[in-house]
Amino acid sequence: QATLFRYQLQRYQERLSSLSNLGLPLERPYAYHSYHLYPVRLTQAERRKEAYRKLRQAGIGVQVHYIPVYWHPFMQAMGYKKGLCPAAEDFYSRLLSLPIYPGLREEEHHQVIRILKEVVC
Repeated sequence: QATLFRYQLQRYQERLSSLSNLGLPLERPYAYHSYHLYPVRLTQAERRKEAYRKLRQAGIGVQVHYIPVYWHPFMQAMGYKKGLCPAAEDFYSRLLSLPIYPGLREEEHHQVIRILKEVVC
């Protein structure tokens, strides 16, 4: 499985690295990432919504992760309000998690890359 994840990771890195308006995950020499998610950061929040919609319409299991904790209903009930951490909110508004898992077929992987390029270019 590790080899398959590494292959999928390399395909994403190679095929998306040329997009200057898309931030890709970084690996550090002192840490190993499990890559159960492949998070990308779009420069424009409105593009994330479009990419999410198009990928979902194509049957691709793209996700949105890392909602600021104080946006959860429990925290809202305790009095926390949106606007508390603007950087976290901005990060959340632009982050999109692409699928990366053992059963991801190569044609699905290509479809994810193609649709994402259409949206962000």
